[in-house]
Amino acid sequence: MLTGGPECTFEQTSHHVDRMLSIAMNLHQIKVSVSAMWMFIATVIAIAVDMSWTKGLMIAGFGMLPPLALLLMWNEPSPTMSESINDARR
Repeated sequence: MLTGGPECTFEQTSHHVDRMLSIAMNLHQIKVSVSAMWMFIATVIAIAVDMSWTKGLMIAGFGMLPPLALLLMWNEPSPTMSESINDARR
């Protein structure tokens, strides 16, 4: 154990974690980024593979399902009991 160094209290640790979380991407930004990457990769693959327009449109339609599901079905988690209590205390 190190001696003589500064002690880190719980309040300091929680403040540091709160500051780090405020810098991090929120869920909406993550969903949009992942969807954009998916669509970009799908577009590159569709251009690289030479096929008819009808097959290309069918594959493009199926390729849009995962990002659409991601954007519509992945929601923020509900707040925990301790988060609700801390919000009420503020």
